[in-house]
Amino acid sequence: FSVNTVFAQLIDQVSPQAVVRNAQAAGISRPLPPYRSLALGAVEVSPLDMATVAATFAASGVYHEPTAITRITAQDGTVLYERPAPEGEQALEHDVAWQVTNALKGVIDHGTGERANLQRPMAGKTGTSQDSADAWFMGYTPDLAAAIWVGFPDRRTPMLPPRTRIPVEGGTWPAEMFARFGLRALADVPANDFAIPDSSLVRVRLDISRSCLPNPYTPPEVVEERDYLAGTEPTEVCTEPTGPPTADVPSVVGLPAAEATQALQGAGFVVTEQPEFSVALPPGFVVRQTPAPGPEQTLEDGYTATIYVSSADRTDVPVPDTLGMTAAEAEAALSEAGFIAEVTVQCPDGTQECTGAQALPGRVWEQAPSAGGAATIHSIVRLWTYPGG
Repeated sequence: FSVNTVFAQLIDQVSPQAVVRNAQAAGISRPLPPYRSLALGAVEVSPLDMATVAATFAASGVYHEPTAITRITAQDGTVLYERPAPEGEQALEHDVAWQVTNALKGVIDHGTGERANLQRPMAGKTGTSQDSADAWFMGYTPDLAAAIWVGFPDRRTPMLPPRTRIPVEGGTWPAEMFARFGLRALADVPANDFAIPDSSLVRVRLDISRSCLPNPYTPPEVVEERDYLAGTEPTEVCTEPTGPPTADVPSVVGLPAAEATQALQGAGFVVTEQPEFSVALPPGFVVRQTPAPGPEQTLEDGYTATIYVSSADRTDVPVPDTLGMTAAEAEAALSEAGFIAEVTVQCPDGTQECTGAQALPGRVWEQAPSAGGAATIHSIVRLWTYPGG
């Protein structure tokens, strides 16, 4: 989102001195004062320096000194000079450079640099100074790095209408120029991908709005997979949202299991499948679902859904005794035996207040079919528990 305050906080945490060291190692040639305002573009650098930094990221963190001349030949073709293959210097760890590239891919895929897209693996960054006096785009692929600056060289002049046709920002003219140049420059070059580091990487499902692990109530639209170096990944589960959300739940009863799963996943649900004995539908079709279908349903278990798929298995198995167990213990015992638990919370007289609710809150006081007998596997065992617990 190009939120400058985040980078102001970041440079404060890692120190301006560390930023200067890394910037110069990556290719910034001019002296940089170790000021926190570096994060907000307080010091000018050249397009050549920015292109060099882009090349360092593109080369997995290896810095190569820029050069304009690669070969000089005489009139008869004799080679008078040829630049030796540059050795390069590992300015940034491959892991770190790769993570920067991974983040900057988003600028092209769904950020301010969409107009620079070369339709191949690439990364980039837009930049716009106050009043649109300077507009930048720095971009790179594994085979090409370039930086573009648009502005007036003699003074800071706002590039705003009527002086310019549109307000000029990094994501407009500079990004478009990069795309026109890059598409032609790479026309005959295969679409190579960036080298993945050898070290251990961990992929984590993350609530990107809070930078923590999603809890059951986290909306699916803010959950994305992100890569981290092993040991640096977030481990804390989000403490928000704190309550069940509401959402439209598609009806999948009567559909084949695969089709039902696809429909629920498309609505943002994580789907689990459980067999249920049924003579109403052929094997493999959804007999029922939780949560119930309908608009604005309250999702007590968050964005998880269970489909119960018809099974024709008529095998009889013993029914375990769940009396006195908590609902969770009883459901686990029944599931292990091959049954499906259906829980009703109420007192024996149908109310929510009774002696049992105080003495045995949340405990099973009745089940059907009863323990000791046998019932068809994958069939429903109904439980009644005292309120509370």
